[in-house]
Amino acid sequence: MLSFVAHNDVAAEQGRSVCAKLKEVLPRQQFPIAVQAKVGNTIIARDTVKPYRKDVLKTGGSKSVGGGDISRKKKVLEKQKAGKKRMMGRSGGGKVALSQAAFTAVISR
Repeated sequence: MLSFVAHNDVAAEQGRSVCAKLKEVLPRQQFPIAVQAKVGNTIIARDTVKPYRKDVLKTGGSKSVGGGDISRKKKVLEKQKAGKKRMMGRSGGGKVALSQAAFTAVISR
């Protein structure tokens, strides 16, 4: 959780700018990251950092699917989905650490 103190008149604008900056700065993970700005109990801005997705139809290599076979693609994506679900269950929701460089970039807005 990252908190700022701002006047109520400019809180919405600053919340949107911080969400946009965090979306640019945060590295992508194996799971989607929701970045939200709240004033009290009201969410005023929300962005989502997209997760990595395996390139299933990549050519070459032993674990890729060649020829564009859709059933193989679906099978690999389902296995990936199950693995991500297991990972999220173990880590308690996927915690993201904010690096020093990212923190500095957000503070300098």
